[in-house]
Amino acid sequence: MTDIRKSPEKKAFERLPNNVKPLHYDLRLKPNLRTFVFDGKVEIKLQVNEPTCEIIFNALELEIKSCVLLLENGSELRPNIQPSLDTERVKLVFNQNIPVGTAQLTIKFKGESNDKTEEDQKCYYAETQFEAPGARRYFPCWDEPAIKSVFEVTLITAIRDVALSNMPVVSELEDGDYKIVKFAPTPIMSTYLVGFVVGDFDYIEDNSNDGILIRVYAPPEVKKQGRFALNIATKVLPYYQEYFQVPYPLPKMDLVAIEDLPVGGMGKWGLVSYRQSALLVDSSNASASQKQLVTIIIALEIARQWFGNLVTMEWWTQLWLYEGFITFIRNLCLAHLFPEYDIWTEFVFNIHVKALELDCLKPSHALEVPVEHPSEVNKIFDDVSYNKSASLIRMLNQYLGDSDFKKGMHIYLTRHQYDNTFTEDLWNALEEASQKPVKDMMSTWTKLAGFPVINIINSEQTGDVRELTISQDRFCGGSDNAGESSLWMVPLTFSTESNPHDIVYSCVLETKTCKVQIPAAPGDWVKLNPDNVGFYRTHYARNLLDQFIPAMRNKSLPLMDRLNIVDDLFALVQAGHCLHDKQLRSLVLSKLGTYGDPETIKEAKRRFSDHVSKRCIIPLDLRTSVYQAVISEGDQSTFDTLIQMYKTETSQEEKERIYASLGAFKDANILLKVLNFAMSDEVSPQDKIFVIISVATDIAGRTLVWEFLKKNWTNIYSLYKGGFLMTHLVKYTVENFSSHEMADEVERFFASKDTSSLERTISKAVESAHLNARWLSRDQECIRQFLQNHEQHSIDITESKEVK
Repeated sequence: MTDIRKSPEKKAFERLPNNVKPLHYDLRLKPNLRTFVFDGKVEIKLQVNEPTCEIIFNALELEIKSCVLLLENGSELRPNIQPSLDTERVKLVFNQNIPVGTAQLTIKFKGESNDKTEEDQKCYYAETQFEAPGARRYFPCWDEPAIKSVFEVTLITAIRDVALSNMPVVSELEDGDYKIVKFAPTPIMSTYLVGFVVGDFDYIEDNSNDGILIRVYAPPEVKKQGRFALNIATKVLPYYQEYFQVPYPLPKMDLVAIEDLPVGGMGKWGLVSYRQSALLVDSSNASASQKQLVTIIIALEIARQWFGNLVTMEWWTQLWLYEGFITFIRNLCLAHLFPEYDIWTEFVFNIHVKALELDCLKPSHALEVPVEHPSEVNKIFDDVSYNKSASLIRMLNQYLGDSDFKKGMHIYLTRHQYDNTFTEDLWNALEEASQKPVKDMMSTWTKLAGFPVINIINSEQTGDVRELTISQDRFCGGSDNAGESSLWMVPLTFSTESNPHDIVYSCVLETKTCKVQIPAAPGDWVKLNPDNVGFYRTHYARNLLDQFIPAMRNKSLPLMDRLNIVDDLFALVQAGHCLHDKQLRSLVLSKLGTYGDPETIKEAKRRFSDHVSKRCIIPLDLRTSVYQAVISEGDQSTFDTLIQMYKTETSQEEKERIYASLGAFKDANILLKVLNFAMSDEVSPQDKIFVIISVATDIAGRTLVWEFLKKNWTNIYSLYKGGFLMTHLVKYTVENFSSHEMADEVERFFASKDTSSLERTISKAVESAHLNARWLSRDQECIRQFLQNHEQHSIDITESKEVK
């Protein structure tokens, strides 16, 4: 018996050798939902490509009980088993060469589940998440995305439990207190897409209009809350089949609600797990924004069934492309099916703008970052990777036109289905479809960090033609860009006052400077980057910027263009050189409460009192705004009331509203109680970080959180093992500091800690703090003078009204 958990050996990372490849896994698992351990057996059909006396595969934290290799001639070989915890591998060494051909490797093993959930010690269930990479924790395998195989899964579970996997059940036999559930063989696929869920679930079902069986699984008492998600899924799945012109290759799709999932969704092939609050909708307690969130997450994970599951990246280096693509394509889907969501405005606010803000910082990085060990994925792939890549795919879609983009996607998916690809394979397919230089253009965006600022230097009118002189430089938000010689191939588009909703001219800027001739009537404004699609900033000369003022006042300039102008101008100043009616009302009231408007706070307190006493329940879309306004002037009694509300609340969405508002307290002693509450058993591990962040986002709590983080670093870090939740905590704790002293203190603190998985996050957050400090030092006096003058002007206006 060999235990993979014991090994002193440490070696540099290497990919698995290709002399032996798996063809078929017959996997048998028996999970114990009480002890969270499992017993397993796997029979792997192997293709031996060259004679060898060694077989190397992945396994981690598995106890290997026995191992035998059956050759084609019927003889059995028992190897010397050599595990390595550091390399997450097992080497089998045989006393003779294994001949070329096929062989069967049978391994019996035991392990402990890391993806487990228990609720009040009454409801237990297990769920797998193998990216990136986790399959090796559940069964011995060749755990690399390019080493695809067929999987036949059998689960042995308690009779009362529901067992799910990627494929439909083909047989189910009772064996005493257990049942043996066998699933159909999967298509050829990567190990990280294998999945199973076991637990107490019930389901509702429907068929898409193209005949795919779709089920939503949930705890029996809330299964009816899956009706909204089921309705969305039956619409989304056919949209992708139509768009890609590639059928969904599996006979079913299961959407499973998991109470405490650390992310919104996990898109395993045919078996998609969702955090319960990201899938279930209680019609009596769900806001418009919550329904929209559920729709977005469902559309995202179903898109993954084609782009990621059917066609898979060759290695984790290409993960940015897949994540960026599915984020973009889900928006195409939602814009088509649910135009009332105005999803592209949401995209610009929440993804495009954030990507620009992060990618201009000095610690930013190119999208195409080589990944060696899979554990580096969480360290390398950050908000720049995901948000920027989605924004670039949107820009590419506009440059090619949707027709050629769809054609290229069809070529790509059909040419590489059930296979693995590199980034260039997608560019080649899109180039073939469009006859445009996609590869050359996109390489400038994926190989270079940052993005350009397009300077409109001069404008001259001749008849009905406007000639603009333009140039490009790298845009740097935090430091001088002198010496930067990067050049991008930038697809440029223009609109005019006479045609504010149309692209009247387009071209590609490939050089440092050039002149362009735009058809425009004399006196018309000319706008670069209509709809805010291009991933760049625009710097207008002052006289050209002034031309937009009347159009912004009377709103003849479209919303996205108004946002684009204001956002670019704000970024340029900082660097030194529409929503749904319900959500808009909520946003306005939130800001009025945050900035202490007396009438807003007075009304919020009245409504909160009525809400607590059940006299009049606050509308769902206004609750967060009311909570924050009340808390901003709250005391110990307010804190106690909210904590009691949290403890008795059964809706996860409402719990999130409450804990996300707790950071609005101004009293430092109460904020410390919020932080202690975050670390208590009342708050799940997945939610603790967000309670702490709620305190860090307000100026009153930022330093408190930093001191709290330093004091509790060991416990917090050990709880999350440096995963993506830790990156959120560090980012939101540090990036809003505005002094060089605090930035230096942060660097000193982390210098003595093992934070390899957080290096980029720390670096970018510290750079943001330095940027804030430089901005404050440079402009604080003129800002203060402006505000003083504005205040005096407001007083004068008020006094004049009173006189009248």
